[in-house]
Amino acid sequence: MHRAVRALGHAALAEAPGPDLTLHLDADALTVDAHRTLPCDDPTARTCPREPLAGILVVAETTRRLDDHGTATIRYRDLPATELAALRDAVVVQVTLPSGDPVLHRLTEPERRTLAALRPPAPTRSCCKTCSTGKACGNSCISRAYQCHQPPGCACDAD
Repeated sequence: MHRAVRALGHAALAEAPGPDLTLHLDADALTVDAHRTLPCDDPTARTCPREPLAGILVVAETTRRLDDHGTATIRYRDLPATELAALRDAVVVQVTLPSGDPVLHRLTEPERRTLAALRPPAPTRSCCKTCSTGKACGNSCISRAYQCHQPPGCACDAD
């Protein structure tokens, strides 16, 4: 899902084009493109030139600096659980320009549902030993005929 949004910062002049935020929201990441459409000299042009904006993307507790192309991406799998939980409840995406002016985008209901459905990634289990003939028991392998009396460890069953 992506959506272009025109938003005006507090110091935007009436004759100056306002910043545009384009959101790309999917199951893996939230990407924001921030740019300003420049005035067109050619009235027949289908599109006008755009310049990327500099600034900081702020969503809930998560911040990312916009790159030289005016783009910032928040990958959900890279977030700590507390930031992911706050992101799930977000209602506004903000880009703070170097002047300090915010450019705000209120998330639509479909965008909020997409974020609310985010779940923390399943923890990846690293095995210190893979048991192919026996079974895992704590940090080592034992015969399948034996009963394990160790707490769960890093050993894994092959099947």
